[in-house]
Amino acid sequence: MKISAMELKFIRFLEKHKFLLLYAMVTLLSMAARFLLRGLISGDMEWFLLPWARVLKERGGILALDTQVGNYGVLYQTIISLMTYLPIQYEYSYKIFSILFDYALAIISAAIVKDYSGSKIKSFLTYALITMLPTVILNSSAWGQCDSVYVFFCMLCIWLMLRGKYTLAFLSYGVAFAFKLQAVFLAPFLFFYYLKEKKFSIFEFLLIPLIMLLSSLAGILEGRDLLAPFQIYHEQTGFYASLYLNYPSFWALMTINNVEGVYHSISGFCIVFTVFLLSVELILQLKNRNCLSTKALLFSAFLMTYTCVLFLPNMHDRYSYIYVILGLILAILEPKTVPAFIGLTLLDLQTYGTFLFDPARFPVKEGETVNLISVPLPLLSLINLACFLSYVFIFRKQFFSFGSEKQI
Repeated sequence: MKISAMELKFIRFLEKHKFLLLYAMVTLLSMAARFLLRGLISGDMEWFLLPWARVLKERGGILALDTQVGNYGVLYQTIISLMTYLPIQYEYSYKIFSILFDYALAIISAAIVKDYSGSKIKSFLTYALITMLPTVILNSSAWGQCDSVYVFFCMLCIWLMLRGKYTLAFLSYGVAFAFKLQAVFLAPFLFFYYLKEKKFSIFEFLLIPLIMLLSSLAGILEGRDLLAPFQIYHEQTGFYASLYLNYPSFWALMTINNVEGVYHSISGFCIVFTVFLLSVELILQLKNRNCLSTKALLFSAFLMTYTCVLFLPNMHDRYSYIYVILGLILAILEPKTVPAFIGLTLLDLQTYGTFLFDPARFPVKEGETVNLISVPLPLLSLINLACFLSYVFIFRKQFFSFGSEKQI
């Protein structure tokens, strides 16, 4: 029996719109994965996010912005206060807001890959992997956190930088900074880009505090001090007196953490040591005249953010988010980094699982058994350091070949 005309027409339609159909399929599958996690309430949601929303609701929603509720920035407090007016449960509001930025993050990352490689397949792989990456799904849909929001604006900043739209890039970075203090991990790369490119003024950096103020306008109009957005971040830095918090930091190799007096004695040294490493990276890259290729710049952004999280004190498990996203983009553009990226993903699965599925929060019923395998944090730190060094080795080995790479 010959193929019918209708079948041929259908097959040609599939061939013509194959990428659109692939995007639709991945989007639906990734949305289904997120939907299945809708009922999970994380520790952060239970202890912080939901109580914050209830307090804001009791105090009048937007009218409650005159005082600080929680320890996140004024912009995110404004978003939470607006959520209290929606006719849905607070945990769903938090998750939906972050999930929207999951997809925005995937789109902007795919755009970066498309601009560099010109490949529709690589661009699609970027979108598909980010929307299905366990880190991304668990962060927004299980944890209820907003790391996809600030990382989206950081990636938008990088994309705009690569296109020479520097003012817009700093406006985007200002929004990222207004959402989360962790946007500071990208600051060393922006400073490097300023010194190397010499195409925009250092005064562009002043847009960052300006955007922080403008984004906090709702709170300021309700009576908040102009310095409130900055004071919140200052207080955040001293909220946890620990060298590391469920993150395989370099300092976890010391196997001491929140012992009384230890943090305040050594945290300053940890910061100085991190600045030293970043300075070495900066000087080495500034000396190389070929380090302005797109791949080199993305690699630089990755290494500098990775250095910050791996070596700074007081790092949480979720702070790996920004360099993992950059690492995924590198894995698409540079196959040699794939093994190290798999290592980063496995580390995230271990740390995320340790927090999200702590048996203390999910007691075992009578007759049930549980096999909980938790890898010691110092061992995870060694693996993390090995991943970092492998990236450094690949970067240095290929550094001088970057000069011939395609520019955006």
